[in-house]
Amino acid sequence: MRNGLGSAFVDYYKFEPKSQKMVGIYLKNSPEWLLVDEACSAYSIISVPMYDTFDKEALAYIVEHSELSLVVTSVKFLGRLLEISENLNILKHIIIIEDEEDIDLAHKEICEKRGISLRTFKQDIEYGNEHFQEHVPPKADDICTICYTSGTTSKPKGVITTHKNMVATDAAFFELMPDPLKFTKDDTHLCYLPLAHMFERCITHAMVGYGMKIAFFSGATKDLVKDIQEVQPVVFPAVPRVLLRIYDTINQTIEKSNFVVKNMFNIAFKQKKKLLDKGCVSRDTVWDKLVFKKIQVLLGNNLKLILSAAAPIESKVMEFFRIIFGVNVIEGYGSTETSACGILTLVGDYTSPYGHHIGTLFPSMELKLVAVPEMDYYPSDDQPRGEVCFRGSNVTLGYYKNEEETKEVYIDGWFHTGDIGVILPNKALKIIDRKKNIFKLQQGEYVAPENIEAKLDNQYISQLFVYGTSLCSKLVAIVVPDKDVLAPICKEKFGMEDPTLEDICKSEDVKNMIMDEIKKMAKETKLHGFEIPAEICLISEPFTIENGLLTPTFKTKRNKAYLKYKTEIDNMYKALGEYKEDN
Repeated sequence: MRNGLGSAFVDYYKFEPKSQKMVGIYLKNSPEWLLVDEACSAYSIISVPMYDTFDKEALAYIVEHSELSLVVTSVKFLGRLLEISENLNILKHIIIIEDEEDIDLAHKEICEKRGISLRTFKQDIEYGNEHFQEHVPPKADDICTICYTSGTTSKPKGVITTHKNMVATDAAFFELMPDPLKFTKDDTHLCYLPLAHMFERCITHAMVGYGMKIAFFSGATKDLVKDIQEVQPVVFPAVPRVLLRIYDTINQTIEKSNFVVKNMFNIAFKQKKKLLDKGCVSRDTVWDKLVFKKIQVLLGNNLKLILSAAAPIESKVMEFFRIIFGVNVIEGYGSTETSACGILTLVGDYTSPYGHHIGTLFPSMELKLVAVPEMDYYPSDDQPRGEVCFRGSNVTLGYYKNEEETKEVYIDGWFHTGDIGVILPNKALKIIDRKKNIFKLQQGEYVAPENIEAKLDNQYISQLFVYGTSLCSKLVAIVVPDKDVLAPICKEKFGMEDPTLEDICKSEDVKNMIMDEIKKMAKETKLHGFEIPAEICLISEPFTIENGLLTPTFKTKRNKAYLKYKTEIDNMYKALGEYKEDN
């Protein structure tokens, strides 16, 4: 199938190997997604994956920016693709993965009217099999893909990624895996994170290279646990948001249980914590058989490894999974610009005397810290601190058609991440701050809102957006309360019967309680006074990918969040006596 599709790209669509013509992949995770990508690689054609959650503005930008004349998609996304292509006059060919009878007649007519060829996956594979073309294997430095970042504050940037970058990430990852955790052809991987994101893409490519079976999730996030139980994967790559949901669900279930169950759980947890402190991760203890076995089936019986990446995760959450599920849990740190590669927790390195850290450098990379004087971070500090920079086989070439931004972060072969790190005495890296998205308050103090949000996160808050401006001296925050946690509290303490999230948001008692918890967390995490929001506003609409407030990797689109809640933000500053017309 790969050869047939690749041959069709070359012979039917006249995509010359090693040219600058690119194939767009606009699909949900599926076997067809991987086949398109493999076909492109076999014939040295550049692929351009697009998140299926991209809004029309981002989608149109990518099609135009990368000059996509050919896109492989599904009937579900065909209408949106035709809508954004109406004024672009770039798209010439569309391949649909379903059968011809599944294509809407109106869409066929639009394609015919605009001179866009509309063919099916099956038609092209059959054509390619009849007109087979020899493979044109890529060289290491040939471009593999233009991977567009989801972008929290600006238009997506197309990261130019070579075949060497992709292979280096997979090779380095497996070099760090001990033999007992090495995967085999008998193992299965569940592909559920977006393949358009470099994290899932590199993992899936690596698993294919190992000859493993690849299963694709059903498509509904709420059914992810069911998919895991059916597929029984050996590795569970996850973003912290997914792990936190499982963590919260288990804790809430235990909290609602009777005294005997709760007591047994706590005793078992403490006993396995003692084993973990000695470096032992196991699911074969008496406590697993008596207490944790029923919980462990949530993630299947074959799980060897949980890999958290794409955002920071609390050490207590990783410890929880190591204890409850008896599997190794490690954290990865990287970015699209470093081919999802950078730092990785060494398996078993869970008892550092220096506290939580990400881990050690991938063997294919070099790291340096660069001084950030405005934030008082210097590599010459007793514990070296500064902006984390990477150099090595995994560092990509830069941003496609964006020399200005490339020069800002790709400097003399080093990629500047914008994250602030500290090198601990055991040579592990810990991320402590963020250089990007920093701003100055009116009094001249620099603020890193993402760092503050991470430190103020607590049981009452589902989502938090901290905002400030150089025109004001205080911070404010938009808060989405956690209904599951607060509803029973509201009933018990404030006499609210079956409160909705809207009811909770209207309660001054709840607002005061959340504000008190924010102040408590600020004290515990040693935030400065100017880093504590002076006012908060509770809202009932969660930040989601669908409403445009989250990227596909669940990071807040800060500018869009500000624009959506500008009225609420202005009102908070008015209440503080700090409102400015130019806020």
